Amino acid sequence: MTKGVGAVLLLLTVFTANAEVETVKPPIELSEQQEALYKGMLPELRCLVCQNESLAESQASLAADLRYEVRGLVAKGQNETQIKKYLTDRYGDFVLYKPPLAPRTWVLWFGPFVLLGVGLFMVFVYARRSRSASSIAPKVDAAALKKILDEAP
Repeated sequence: MTKGVGAVLLLLTVFTANAEVETVKPPIELSEQQEALYKGMLPELRCLVCQNESLAESQASLAADLRYEVRGLVAKGQNETQIKKYLTDRYGDFVLYKPPLAPRTWVLWFGPFVLLGVGLFMVFVYARRSRSASSIAPKVDAAALKKILDEAP
């Protein structure tokens, strides 16, 4: 009997260990202008958990926390530049869908074009080599060819 109770307690412990606790946060009221700023910023900010969804789309709990944080910053009167600076200072340029063009982000901006250029160059070199290799005809010894043809039945 005690083994059954122990097993049930163990299962309850395992299942509740992964449960997320969500604290109830008071709603933050915004003016129409602030609400427009808030809703305009969310698609430009990346969810740090989902990585390929904006804060507006993401259902992750961290995204909800970030939305609440951004809403609070808007309510305090901060503008878009100040909020983005706060978020990038805290989470890095990755939080922005369009990171700034700076030396530290050149790989993000120009890396795909460099890789495309290298790929096109490799295709060009390969095509040129295969074309030149197929255009070179082997030297034919006419006398040896005539001898082989004359010996044939």
